[in-house]
Amino acid sequence: MIIAVDFGSTHTTMIAAEVVDDRVKVLSVVHGDDKEELVQNANDTLPTLPLKQTTLFRSRVQNGIVVQATDLSHQIIKMTKSMNDSLHLKKSERIKSMYVCINAKTMKCVKHTVMRSFSRSFEITDALLSEMENECRQSLTQDTIEVYHIIAVDYELDNKHFTTPPQQKGRNLQVTYHAVTGSKKIGKNIYEIFNRTAEIDFKNYKPLSMESIAEAVLSQEECDDGVALINFGATTTTLALYLNGQLETLLVVPLGSYNITKDLQSLEISESYAEKLKIKFGIAMESLVEQDPTIKIPSMIPNDPDVEVLKSYVAKIIEARLNEIFALIFEILKNNKNKIETGIVLTGGGSKLRGIDVFIEKKTGIKTTFGNHADKLTKNTDKKFADPFYTQLIGMCLLINNYREENPYSDTDVFILWKERLKELREKIKNTIVAKIPSLLSNDDNPI
Repeated sequence: MIIAVDFGSTHTTMIAAEVVDDRVKVLSVVHGDDKEELVQNANDTLPTLPLKQTTLFRSRVQNGIVVQATDLSHQIIKMTKSMNDSLHLKKSERIKSMYVCINAKTMKCVKHTVMRSFSRSFEITDALLSEMENECRQSLTQDTIEVYHIIAVDYELDNKHFTTPPQQKGRNLQVTYHAVTGSKKIGKNIYEIFNRTAEIDFKNYKPLSMESIAEAVLSQEECDDGVALINFGATTTTLALYLNGQLETLLVVPLGSYNITKDLQSLEISESYAEKLKIKFGIAMESLVEQDPTIKIPSMIPNDPDVEVLKSYVAKIIEARLNEIFALIFEILKNNKNKIETGIVLTGGGSKLRGIDVFIEKKTGIKTTFGNHADKLTKNTDKKFADPFYTQLIGMCLLINNYREENPYSDTDVFILWKERLKELREKIKNTIVAKIPSLLSNDDNPI
């Protein structure tokens, strides 16, 4: 069973799942209490809701970086207890650790090359490649910068290129890496969450959020042909550009759909009603508005008359913010347009905004579709988990399962690993003794 948690800017979600035949079987999901209940019924008419001045989202995580470690620690303890109860786990089976993924505004993908030259032909060994990868990691690590993900994308041995480590000898080796770097606060603050919990820890393996999403909605063929994956979140919008099967570019913009909500507050309405207005009447472009009704919303100022606004004006506010959010992303996409054969795949909570795909396609001239991970779920998994809200968690489960298969002992709980090795040792001792009994019995000089 896999236990994974997503620390989003507007939510904390924990999942328990199994991977069966490369598909995720969701066993249970527990949600944190980050979001106010006001927007749960998004299809209700605006005037029927009670006026609430409270903010929609709590600032436990800002732009992917944990800022309320103590608060999140209490939440993790509470959520873990709920998960233990929902899974009906015995005391000895209760959750002791879980996986987390990372994504934050400071993260980016950088290219780095490490070279080795030898006086004579030298065999390319795993030890040598590990040494070169460590050199890459150390070169990019600074006082405030950490390397969170690193992958070798090209090997050049004596002027010949290889996509996988060359199984031969040579004199001059050059390895090109794509490394994802970011502020040390990202990992440090996650550590602080679990450091405050006595019985719960996090696993060493921490997949990237965008790699998790890519695993859920992209195929290897799409990555080989060139594809741009955009995750339009609440407080961050992330671009992951895959070329020749590898992560080529990672850009995290510290703006998201929540910024649209804040902009709509300029209409002198509460944050809660601004979110409701975006969900029910929002559209990505003013030109996409076919009918232009007047919308009435209770004013944020007590005893003032309702605020009246045209749907087209709401779209105008949204489009202005979208232009700002996607400015840098569009610049990268336009520079790589000829390499992106598959097109753009859009996901994240913000992708539910009506017309967002049309907006992106018109601005870039690149075909834009929505990511779908429904085919990565088992048939008996509830269809509600096909919602984009769960894309990252589903992808995490797939990556974690792959990692476990490739590294069966490297990320196992210490206690479980100790029990497994003790069991192996007992079996080895038993087999050794049994094998020697016949010879001992036949030897009069060695009585038992």
